[in-house]
Amino acid sequence: MDKDLGIAWILLPPDPNLGGFQGISPRIMDEDKFLLAKEKTKKEAI
Repeated sequence: MDKDLGIAWILLPPDPNLGGFQGISPRIMDEDKFLLAKEKTKKEAI
């Protein structure tokens, strides 16, 4: 879990179509922290 961004990384099951590749998927756990980090990133990009 990334506490600064308010997201958790979910480990996906191996995909036989991709040679057993096991990916990760983000899940938003704390919407306020996620939106705050998103706004901060936008401001830094300007």
